[in-house]
Amino acid sequence: MLLAATPGEEHTLPLDAVAAALTARGIGFRMLGSSVPPLALAQAHRRLGPAALLLWSQCRATAAPQLAADLLNLPFGVAGARHSPLLLLGGPGWRAAGTPQAALRPASLRAAVDLAVAARDVFVAPPAHAGAGRRWR
Repeated sequence: MLLAATPGEEHTLPLDAVAAALTARGIGFRMLGSSVPPLALAQAHRRLGPAALLLWSQCRATAAPQLAADLLNLPFGVAGARHSPLLLLGGPGWRAAGTPQAALRPASLRAAVDLAVAARDVFVAPPAHAGAGRRWR
């Protein structure tokens, strides 16, 4: 999972809370921090191939609907095995912003963590030939 604040957004305490909750559940993540430039976010997305991406915006001025739409259209991974991560738009800044339909706006930080866990579980589902009861993580 990737955690990042939109360009110009300096509030990261909510991302720190999500990071703590993910750690408690044993979920790996990368914290990119505050005011992440679009190019850096796109490169991290492409290189890491996360199951989910939480993009935080505290205020309307930092919501970036075009960035969200662009992230949904970035391919990554080996041809034939590509997927799109679950894009979570967190924070009150997204309320008034037009957001892509494929993105989700969790109602709370807890909901964001629950969605990230669900996305990870789908992304790391065992291959069809894997032994019964064996988890691939």
